Amino acid sequence: MNQHSPVVITLAGLDTLISHLRADGFRVIGPRLRDSAIIYDDVETVRDLPAGWTDEQEGGHYRVRRREDAALFGYNVGPTAWKRFLHPPMRIARHRHSGSRVPARAVCRYALPRTS
Repeated sequence: MNQHSPVVITLAGLDTLISHLRADGFRVIGPRLRDSAIIYDDVETVRDLPAGWTDEQEGGHYRVRRREDAALFGYNVGPTAWKRFLHPPMRIARHRHSGSRVPARAVCRYALPRTS
């Protein structure tokens, strides 16, 4: 069993990590405040993250509000899902010569943690 120690990263360090991942061709996805909701979308810098924002959720109710701190990830699961990134829709294309149907999927490299 691997033992991992917690790691603390500064805002500047997180910004550098995002920058390096993007420079290496990865698409960095994270929380963003947009249209009165915290959603998952492309993140270019640490300034894109919802610093100091949280959300309130109850049955049929969703609202964002200011926090008393500047937490970057101080929210619940928002109204968007990871599905659109992990299982994007595919277009079916016909192969010119054989007429067979071939899924046409754009290749996108995401910066996701390894599970093994």
